[in-house]
Amino acid sequence: MSSPRPRRATPDRGAVILEFAIVAALFMTLLWGIIAYGVIFAVQQNMTHGASEAARATITQGEPNRIPDACCPAYGVIDDNGADTLAIEAFAMNLVTTDQLDWHPDLVANATVTVDVHECDYDLALDCLTVEITYPWATAPIVPVLFDVAVPDTLEASATVQLSQGS
Repeated sequence: MSSPRPRRATPDRGAVILEFAIVAALFMTLLWGIIAYGVIFAVQQNMTHGASEAARATITQGEPNRIPDACCPAYGVIDDNGADTLAIEAFAMNLVTTDQLDWHPDLVANATVTVDVHECDYDLALDCLTVEITYPWATAPIVPVLFDVAVPDTLEASATVQLSQGS
């Protein structure tokens, strides 16, 4: 009984492996790009939602007995003429950092949240609250980006609500 002879590798067999390596590398790069941009869009959407929720919560939950208890009693109480701006700002900032951005530690550590109570642009007699969130994607990316192509340096989100009623 004779043993089977080993098959010789043909020159085409090496070419197939080389072609597979090139195609697989391109496919994996494309897949990584899709995942990286998906994370960027998810973070941007989360920041926008967080700014909107914080701005909205100052109206729906910004009652005199809720803001100081929910956030920072040291900021004072709500007076009859309107809300204490420091308490509202602290309430909104606390809501953004603890409820909206807490799913990833880098978001809480590197995101800048600014809350500003100001006169509304459309009517100077009214007060508005603007919540802005900025995340430095270039210095603290959540997912490493390959080749540094077309990636935003910062992600920004903002929301504005009217606090006072017109007369």
